[in-house]
Order: sequence, then C-alpha cells, then structure tokens
Amino acid sequence: MRRDLLAIAASGSRLFRATSAMLRVLLSASLLEEQAEGTLPATAAAARAVLAAGLDPSLEGAPVRQMAAASDRIARLVALAPRLRTLSNRAAKVAADAAQLSSTNVPERQLVLSRRFSPLGGGALLNFSGFLDRPLRDLDFYSGVYDAVVQIATRECEVQGPYPVENRPAAVFRMDAPLLLDESTLETQRCLGQALRTVVEELRLHQSARVAYVIAKLSRLEVTAQLGSRSAATKLLAEPAWNWLGEPQLPLGDQLGPAFAAVTSRTAPCHETATESLCLLDPTIDELLEALQRAEYVPSSPSMRDALSDRDRWTAHLAQRPSDIILTGVGLGQLWARRAERLSGAPELDLDPSTIPARTPDGTSPASLVAAHLLPYRISLDVVQGGAAFSWIEPALRVSSWFSVESVADLLAIEGSGRVASTLGLIPTFRVRGVALGAGAQSVFPWNGDPVLMPGVIGRIGLLQERLAITFGIRSLSTGHQEALVALSVSDLNGLAYWLALWSAGRK
Repeated sequence: MRRDLLAIAASGSRLFRATSAMLRVLLSASLLEEQAEGTLPATAAAARAVLAAGLDPSLEGAPVRQMAAASDRIARLVALAPRLRTLSNRAAKVAADAAQLSSTNVPERQLVLSRRFSPLGGGALLNFSGFLDRPLRDLDFYSGVYDAVVQIATRECEVQGPYPVENRPAAVFRMDAPLLLDESTLETQRCLGQALRTVVEELRLHQSARVAYVIAKLSRLEVTAQLGSRSAATKLLAEPAWNWLGEPQLPLGDQLGPAFAAVTSRTAPCHETATESLCLLDPTIDELLEALQRAEYVPSSPSMRDALSDRDRWTAHLAQRPSDIILTGVGLGQLWARRAERLSGAPELDLDPSTIPARTPDGTSPASLVAAHLLPYRISLDVVQGGAAFSWIEPALRVSSWFSVESVADLLAIEGSGRVASTLGLIPTFRVRGVALGAGAQSVFPWNGDPVLMPGVIGRIGLLQERLAITFGIRSLSTGHQEALVALSVSDLNGLAYWLALWSAGRK
C-alpha cells in the first residue's frame, strides 16, 4: 500500500503536465474558431503561431492577452494557466518527497518503542535501587509520565508535517530519515514545545506540583541536550513555545527534588564533536548515593538511612541477601514438587490433598502440624452474591495422573445475606497440560433448617497445580432458585502457611 501511494504521488506532476498540454490544445482550437468567426483574425493567427512554436509557455504574451480581452472564452482558458502552474509546482514538490521516501525503504508498519531521556532512580543495583526509598520510585513514575507526553507531542509534530498549525510552527525533518523529526533545530523544538503544552493542559498534568516539577526540569535538560548549547537553549526556553513551563515548586520537605538532582547529576557529551556535557548518564549505585548525600537527601526508609550513613556496613549486609533469596527459592521449589507428587499419585484415595507432611521434620515441634491443620485448606469467594466458603479437608480419588474425582467440602459457607450453610459435592476432573478441567454437582445444606434444594451443576478450572480455581455454574436446579454461581478460590493455604513458617524459622 505504501509503495502504491508513493507511486501515485510521484505521478502527480506528470498529470499536471498533461493537463497543461491539453489546455494549450484547447486554447489553440478556440483561437482557430475565433479566427474563423472574424474576431481579430490576424491577432488570433499570431497567438496560434506563438503557441505552436512554444514561445509563450506562461500564456502571457501580447497576442494571447489581446485575444483574452476580445473573447470571454479565451480569457477563461488563459486564466487557468496561473492556477495550473501553482498546482504543478506543488505536485513537483510532492513527487520529489515521494521519491525521497521511496529511497529510504521504510516499512509500512513500525514497532514504536517507548522513549526514555532521564536515568531512573531504580536503574542502579541491578535495577533494584528504586526499592531503597519511596522518592526514587516516585521519580521513576513521573519520569515515565514525562516520556509519555513528550512521545505524544513528538507524534503530533510528525503528523503535522512541514506545515504550521495554528500557533504551532512547522517542524524540520531529518534528511537521512524523512519521517523523523530533526530535534536539533530550533523550529522543531518550538513545535515540540507548543505540542507538549497542549498535551499537558488537556491531561491537566499541571495540577500536580510533582508532575509539573519533573516535566519542567526534564524539558529544560532535554531541550539543552538536543540543541547542544546551553546559551541557545536559554534563549529558546524564554520564547512562548517553552516559557509556559514556569518554575514549579515542590512542597516543603518533598524529597523528590533532591532525588531528581541526584539521578540527573551524571552528564557526558552527547557525541564526539560536542563541546558541552549535556546528555544524562545512568549513575552507578555509589555515584547515586554520593549524589544523594550532596543533594542533602533525607531518607525515609531504614535501608536508605543505612546506605547513606554507613555504606560499607550496608554493602556487607546486602551481600547476605542472595543466600536468603536462594533459600526461599529452594523452599518454594520443594513446595511445588510436593504438590506435584500429590497430584500425580494414582490410583490412590487422598484424604488430605494439602502439602502438610504426615510428620514433622526433625528439630521442629509437632504442634506446628496441628496449628497448620487449623487453617482452612481452601477459601472461596463468591463474586456474584458475595460471601465466602471455607473447607479444611477435600478428599479426592485419584484414578490416574490425568483423571480424578475431586470433592467439594465447604464445611462453612457464609452467604452474602449472612446465612450460614455447608456445601458438599463431587467434581470429576481431567488434567491437560497443567490445567484442571472439571464438571459435577454440589448441594447446599443450610444451618437454619431451610429445606435442602436440588443440587446445582458446576464447572471448575484450576491453575497453578489447582491452587487457583474458578468455579461457575447454577446453584440449584430447583425452580425459582436457578441462580448463577461464580467463585474464585485459593487452595493449599494451610500447606503454604506451614512451609513458609518453617523456612522463616530456619533462616532465623
């Protein structure tokens, strides 16, 4: 499609040349008729001779003007010539642009990646430094807002093309990539400034002091980096295209300002021939901490306070963290393996499908098993009528590794209306590629003496070793009680609690 459009655009100038030739033929024929009718026959003959010889391409010679004054139809034809010349010049320019676009071989569809100008507060320490303190994470969020609105403004100027729109001047496009803006020019920066102002006002971002602060600060830094000169940027930022940024102020004591100063403290030349260091670089963790100290940053988290007060001690403490992470990973892997063993054991009648072991490991108290069994095995939340259901044991008959008969044993079900009941049922279940699919029936037994209704039909989809499940169906087949049922449930909660408590005690 792109090639076809460019080919049509390139052929526009040929169309206007053909139209101009047709105009000359029509004018020559009209002059012949005027000559035959006796309207200035000598002048008409002279005009025809000039046209035939190609001596008057603009149709502004004396014989043609005399005939236009004497004949209305000749005048109307001659009046078309300036308009055709204007359109022909425009078509020639479009054809030249089309030829340039064709030579770049740009694909019809492009993957647009999000931009990032500023370093991130969370970019150091293997991209985890943002967890040291809240203001660093806040800064990353607001920097993302800035990058988003600048990307929208850039798109607006690209779509605008080389034409001014209202108070927004035309941008300049790169010679090596005609579809991309040349952001190093003043004209493009003026377009971006006005477009950015429109986006900020439409989204009402200026109502947030923190957003306005980050947008103003980063805009000045990026304009300076794009122009490659602080003096040129100072003059441009004073113009109406950019002076709307103003000088936003943060609330007293807001640590976003010192965090911004620290994150943007490291600079370098943007290219080899640059004479000023205007581009921002990602700081290392040591550079970030030193910059935070210089900016008189006031930490709010214990970890950041330790990092700023005694970096060696904080580093030594941080080095111990990977062992904890590895231990937790091994423990979770063991939990996953135990669950897989339970689900794959067949044929077997599994009275307790949780991952709580039959006996406690050496060195642990048997009371932990009792405490774990006091917790529910499954908790289900009714998303239609509200309420929750709790089950402590769900026996299952495992016929094979891919088929079993599961039970519904919600001993305590609290409905949204406040009524209490118990729910029992059976769900034949198939397992395919880690997904459990089952369909069966269940009955509700009210505790207040209400009659027991006919069973309902339900289906269940289980994921993550059936720890997460969605149950759906009809509560009862009884007339007048055929209400929809949708519930979300989490199982093996007591097993998870047991092993997590055991690993936590082991790390201590």
